[in-house]
Amino acid sequence: MDRLRTVAETIEQYKDCLKLLVPIIQQAQVDYVADPAETNALILDLVKQYNNGWLYDEGQAAAAVELAIQNKLIANSPDGTLGSFDLQRVEDFIKIAVPTYEKIGAKMKEGITAADIVTNEFIDPSIKLP
Repeated sequence: MDRLRTVAETIEQYKDCLKLLVPIIQQAQVDYVADPAETNALILDLVKQYNNGWLYDEGQAAAAVELAIQNKLIANSPDGTLGSFDLQRVEDFIKIAVPTYEKIGAKMKEGITAADIVTNEFIDPSIKLP
């Protein structure tokens, strides 16, 4: 059985791909927020095609975008970039999460830091919401 890869190994293996992919994802989010109609139409069409009991209509799709922006679920990071991690926020989360996971018996890496689990290496800082 193959051993699990570390985040660092995975990032190194896919570095060239990530350099291209991450800015594309950032720009796609900016484009979606600017004009969600085409993507929402596709989502609504897929909901109809799959017909698996999920109910979603045009009003809900439009409201979802508006609420995501209003509630800052889609927003620039504190550094002004769309998609970057706030490393201090990740560190603060680790301080809460590690003891919580250890209480339920999870084995956590000693001294885990934000750099162990996230990176802004591939973020294009010029891509941001207006």
